Amino acid sequence: MKIVILNGSPKGDMSITLQYLRYVEKKIPGHEFKVINIGQKINKIEKDGDYFQSIVDDIKSSDAVIWSFPIYFLMAPSQVKRLVELFIEKVPDGVFKDKYTTAITTSIHFYDHTAHNYIHSVSEDMGAIYVPGYSPGMHDLMEPEKCESLLEFARNFFRHIEKKMPVARVFMPIDYNMPEYKPNDVEEIEKTGDKKVLLLTDSEKSDVNINRMIDVFVKRAPYEVEVLNLNDIDIKGGCIGCIHCGNNGTCIYKDDFMDFFKEKIMKADGIIQACKIKDRYLSSNWKKYYDRSFFNGHRPVLQGKQMGFLISGPLRQIPNLRELLVGFLQVGRVNLVDIITDEYEDSNKITSLISSFADEFAYSMDKGISRPVTFLGVGGHKIFRDYIYEMKFIFREDNLYYEKHGLYDFPQKNVKSRLKNTFLMPLMKISKMREEFYKTAREKMVEPYVKIVEEA
Repeated sequence: MKIVILNGSPKGDMSITLQYLRYVEKKIPGHEFKVINIGQKINKIEKDGDYFQSIVDDIKSSDAVIWSFPIYFLMAPSQVKRLVELFIEKVPDGVFKDKYTTAITTSIHFYDHTAHNYIHSVSEDMGAIYVPGYSPGMHDLMEPEKCESLLEFARNFFRHIEKKMPVARVFMPIDYNMPEYKPNDVEEIEKTGDKKVLLLTDSEKSDVNINRMIDVFVKRAPYEVEVLNLNDIDIKGGCIGCIHCGNNGTCIYKDDFMDFFKEKIMKADGIIQACKIKDRYLSSNWKKYYDRSFFNGHRPVLQGKQMGFLISGPLRQIPNLRELLVGFLQVGRVNLVDIITDEYEDSNKITSLISSFADEFAYSMDKGISRPVTFLGVGGHKIFRDYIYEMKFIFREDNLYYEKHGLYDFPQKNVKSRLKNTFLMPLMKISKMREEFYKTAREKMVEPYVKIVEEA
C-alpha cells in the first residue's frame, strides 16, 4: 500500500513524531511510505500552486493518509491548521474523499484529546474514512511494551484499509452560515473607566458580522478600548519548536511579536479576542499567535487578567473548540468573563448580549473576579508542573517562575497531610478504630465547614 504521511512538525525529518512512523515502516515492511514535510514547507505550499497540487495528487493516488505532528497549544501546529484551510479553500470536492485517514501525535498528554478531535473532525469534513488516531507520550518509543502498542495500532489501521472496513462518522457536518448581524443605531456610552483594555482581532473587511460585533462592544464599553489587528503585526512565521526560549524566554525570530506581546498583551488589564470560526477552530493566524506565545514557556504570565471572546460562527456546534478555549484560560489562570457569538436570528438579541458583556467585563476588572478552575485547569496545571520539574534543565525560565510563585505544589509537600497520614494510617489498621471512624465520619467531615458558616 502507498501511505502518505503529512508531517506537520516544523522540524521536518528531525521530528520526534515522525520517528514513530519510521519505526512502523521498519517493523511492518511491504508498504510504501511517502513523507511530505508540510510543517517545514508551509510557505512554499501557500505560494507555489504546482507544489500544492502535487501534494493533492499524492493524497488522491494513495491508499491512506496519516497526519503526523506534535501537539502545540492544545492543537495541531499553526502550519497544519493553514494546510487544512488551503485544502478546504482549494479542493472543494474533498481532498480525502473516501480515503482511509488517521493521525499520530506526540505530546506530554496536555490536551492531546482536543487536537485529535480537531484533526479527526476536519478530516471527516474533507471526506475521509477516519480511523481514530494514536496519541503516545513523547518518550513512549523508548519503552518496548509501548512500541508493541504502536505496532498494533498500525496493523489495525492497515487491516481497515485492506478489508475496506466501514468506520462510523463521529462528528456531524457543520453549518457555517450565520444570520447577518444588523445592529440598530447603538448609543456610545461615556468612557469613565481607567482600566487598560485591548481588543485583538484578525478580521478582514469582508468579515461583516465580527466587525459589527466589535463596533458595538467598543461603543457599549464604559472604558476606552484599543483595537489591534493581528494582520498589522509583523509575525514572520509559526513556532518551529526549537525551545531556545526555554533558557531565557527569548524567541529566535527577529520580528515584532515578542515586543507586541510584552507591551500590549501583558500590560492590559483585560483582553477581548474577536475571532471568526474557520474549519472548526479559529484562523491559522490565531493559531500562529498562540504558538508563538510559547516564548513564555509554561508560565501563566497572564494570571489574574480578565478575558472574553466575541466569536462569529457556529460555536455551539463545536464543543471541542469551547473546551479548548476554556481550558487554555484556566491553565493560564485567566478569568473568562464570557463568550458571545452571532448564533441568533434576532440581531437585537446579539446587541443586548454584547452590551451586557461589556458591562460585566468592566465589573470583573473592577472587582478582580477570579472563579475557581475545573478539571480543565487543575489537570492541565499538574501536567505542566510535573513536566517542568523533570525538564528544568531545558526550561530554566519556567523552573525559576514555578519556584518563585509556589507552583511546585506537590502533595508530598503538604506538611499537615503528611502528619495526618503518618499518625492515622496505623490506627486505621485496627478494626475497632475503623468502625468508630466510620460511625462519625459524616459529622466530622462537615463539622469545620459548618463552623465557618456559623461564624460568617
